Amino acid sequence: MDEITKRKVKAAAQMAFGALRIGGGVMTATGHGTVGALLKHRHMHHVALRLGKQGVEAGMDHIRQGWDAWKRA
Repeated sequence: MDEITKRKVKAAAQMAFGALRIGGGVMTATGHGTVGALLKHRHMHHVALRLGKQGVEAGMDHIRQGWDAWKRA
């Protein structure tokens, strides 16, 4: 592979990781998954929502950084 393709693959992987973090954040916020279910079971919905929001925001940052890297490639 040439350098442009390698950089685009790396950027695409970063965006895919961001999408996974968004999905994990949504699952946590809605009380699904390991952490979300544990917090929901203990009636700590506000903590699950806060952690989910942070996961979604971090995922969006990964997607933005990946998109910027894609455009630079």
